[in-house]
Amino acid sequence: MTAWRRRGLSVLVACALGGAAHAEGSFQVRYFLPSTPLWQGLSADADWRGEALGGQLSARTSWNGPESQSFNVTYTLGQRVLYTQYDASRTLTTGSRTAVLLAQQGFTAPTRGLRSVTSTFVYTDGDSSGTSYRVFSGDLGAGGAFSPTWTWTAGTGGSLTDVSADPGSGGSVFTSRNLALRARVSVAGQFGGPRPGSVTLGATADHTETLRLSTGTAAPPSTRYGLNAGGTASLSASEKLSATARLDNEGSYSLDTGLSSTRVQNWTGDVGINVGGRADFGVKAATPASLGWRASISRTGQPWSGKLGYAGSGGETPSHALDVSVAYSPPPVIPDPDPAATAPTAPSTFSVQGGAGVTWQRQPGVTPGGQVTQDWRVSYRTGAGLNLSNQTWNAQVQLSLSAAPYPDAAGVQQTRLGGSLSGNVAYTRDPLTLSLSSNLNYVPSGSERWTGDIGVQALYKVSEPLQVSGNVRFRPGTVNSYQAGIGLRFNF
Repeated sequence: MTAWRRRGLSVLVACALGGAAHAEGSFQVRYFLPSTPLWQGLSADADWRGEALGGQLSARTSWNGPESQSFNVTYTLGQRVLYTQYDASRTLTTGSRTAVLLAQQGFTAPTRGLRSVTSTFVYTDGDSSGTSYRVFSGDLGAGGAFSPTWTWTAGTGGSLTDVSADPGSGGSVFTSRNLALRARVSVAGQFGGPRPGSVTLGATADHTETLRLSTGTAAPPSTRYGLNAGGTASLSASEKLSATARLDNEGSYSLDTGLSSTRVQNWTGDVGINVGGRADFGVKAATPASLGWRASISRTGQPWSGKLGYAGSGGETPSHALDVSVAYSPPPVIPDPDPAATAPTAPSTFSVQGGAGVTWQRQPGVTPGGQVTQDWRVSYRTGAGLNLSNQTWNAQVQLSLSAAPYPDAAGVQQTRLGGSLSGNVAYTRDPLTLSLSSNLNYVPSGSERWTGDIGVQALYKVSEPLQVSGNVRFRPGTVNSYQAGIGLRFNF
C-alpha cells in the first residue's frame, strides 16, 4: 500500500477515533472471488462527515485491489476550504494516477478589496502501450472588487510534462520534457438600470518551451500574448445582444456575436454567428477566415422543458449539427405525514430526460485505389437520463449511445457504435436494499473497448448499524473481470 493510500485511510481512522460531535458515516469491507492472488479480492471503502478540528470535515476512501484506489478529503472552516484527492486505476494494458491539492481562503470584501485566494496543485502520471507520462501542474489565483460594479481576477501557473516512449526490439527510448507557463488577468463590470448590461476585458500570456529532447529537433520557445473582450447589452426588456472577441500576437483572432429573446414566456430564442482565423502578423502563416452560425429555441419551466438547436460552419471542413432534447419534471409529491415517524418524510421527486443529435461533416478521404475524395461523414448520438427519489426507489442514471464512421483495415469508413452507462439505482424495502452502480464505457476503437465497471449489491439489515451484503461485479480489462463476493457494512 502506497503512502497516498495509507494517508487516506489514516485520515478516516483519525476522524473516527477523534470522537467528533455530530459525526456520521459508514465502513464496508467485501471479499471477491475468483482472485489472483487471493489477497487482491479484498475491497474496502469508508466515508465520514462531521465536525472536526473546529470546522466541517468530510472524507471518503476506497480500495478495490490494484485495479482501483481513491480517497478525497474536504475541510471547511469559515471562508477557508482545503481539499485533497487521489485516484489510481490499473488495467491489463494501462494505468494512471492523479493527485489534487486545493486550498482556498475567502475574505469579507462587500464592496472593494481582496475576496479570495486559491492555490491548486495537480500531479498525474500514467502508462499505456510502452509510453509513459508524468505531469506536474500548479496554479495560484486571486479575485476581488474595485467597487460594487467592477470586479477583477488574476492568476498564474505552470506545467512540467515528461514523456517517455520505449519502442522495444532494442530501439532507443524517446524522452522529452516540456515547460508551459501561463498568466491571466481580467476585469468585469455589471451595470443595472432599465437596460442592464455587462463588460469583460482580459489579457493572457502563455509560454511553452522544450527543456529536453532525446531525438529530433525541438521547436523554438514560443510566447503568446492575447487580449479578449466581451459584453452584453439589453436592447429591450426581452432582447439581449452579446459579443466576444479575441486577438493574439500571432495573428489568431475570433469574433462571436449573438442575439437572444425571451419575449414569449418560458421560451428563449437565440441566434449567433462567429468568425475566426489568423492574420499575417509576420509570426505564423495566415489562414483563411472561417464562418460559423447557430440558432436554437428552448423552453424552461414545469413540467416540460426542451431545446432544439442547429450549428454549422464553413471553411475547408464544413459541418452541420442538429440536436434536440426534452425533459419532464413534475412538481414534487409531498406524502401524508406519518405520526409514528421520528423524522419528516422526504418528498417524492421524478424527472426524465432524453435527447438525440446528428452531425454532418465533410472530410478528405482516400479510396482503396489511392484517389483523394471529399466525403460527407455522418455521426449520430442519443442519450437518456432518469432521476427518481421516494421511500422505495432512488435512482440517478444516464445512458448515452453514439454511432460514427471509423476506418477499417482497408481504409473504408465503417459505422461503429459506442456508449456509456453511469449512475446508481437502489430499491429499499426494509430490511433489504438492492442496488446497481455503473461506470461502464464502450469505445469502438483502441486496444481496450470496454472500460469502467458495473456491479450489483444486495444489503440485508441485521441490526440498526450492521448489514451483510452479497455482490456481483464486472470490471473489464482486469485479471478477473467477473467476480462475486460477500461483505459487511457498518453505519454510524
